[in-house]
Amino acid sequence: MRSISHLSVSLLLCFQLAGMAQGAPSSEPARLQQALALMQQGKTAAALKVIGPPESTTPITPTQGRTAFLRAILMKKHHGTAAALDAFDAVWRTYPPLADYAAKTLAEAAATRHDLAMLQELVRPLTQGYPYSLHLPSILLLLAQTQYHLGHHQQARVTVAHILQTYPSHPSAPGAFFLRAQLEEKAGHMVKAAITFKHLGDTYPQHERAAAAFKRSRQFLQRLAAKQRPQIDPEHELDTLGRLIQARRWTEVQQRFKELAPLVQDNPQHPRLLLLQAKALSANAVGHKP
Repeated sequence: MRSISHLSVSLLLCFQLAGMAQGAPSSEPARLQQALALMQQGKTAAALKVIGPPESTTPITPTQGRTAFLRAILMKKHHGTAAALDAFDAVWRTYPPLADYAAKTLAEAAATRHDLAMLQELVRPLTQGYPYSLHLPSILLLLAQTQYHLGHHQQARVTVAHILQTYPSHPSAPGAFFLRAQLEEKAGHMVKAAITFKHLGDTYPQHERAAAAFKRSRQFLQRLAAKQRPQIDPEHELDTLGRLIQARRWTEVQQRFKELAPLVQDNPQHPRLLLLQAKALSANAVGHKP
């Protein structure tokens, strides 16, 4: 959220400077500029006082729209999210240039309440009007998580598949993989769930859910008979080990070394395994971080 807030402030500054370059600023742009400066200094109460109450419920001009958005941000910072929802809703409904930024806060609040209807109401126009929004994939993930929580598993599967197919490089992808694995687990597909959890950890080893994903994957595989478990691909595992070492996933690194050692003992890949073991040992941290 901090990065989103900083990006929002940067957008407001850019819009404000552009507006000032196009003509003489009125008192309202001047107040907006002063409020932005105060917010950057951490003086949210003073910034709210400068910006004042909304003059109408329908921002129309660019300055009114930007002012409404800044007011919403300041209210959230000073009074909390719940107190700011109406202000964000006004931006969402009346000022398209910042509507998807406002929708992100509205979606987070709706997901906290498990308000599926509200999330769907946000997603439909966002998908149509803001298909390239940086926030749309994250809002879709909130929708999928809410669908899952409420037991709408088929709908959640469709939403997750859309996220992973349409936005494979977005930061929301690891969360979508985690949810896909949970859905596979709920459906009783334990091998698929184990593979998806492992894929999450292997692909995004520095993600906050990587350790949990590795743990869940191993738990599922341990419940299966040996012949039901997926075969280990030494080449893939050796490629992955470098990323795991870099991410300092030492518990998983040790497990991989243990599994790979007998598989590559007498083949050309053995020296590569030894080099990776030396790389891990040189970090002087094996076993120190889960």
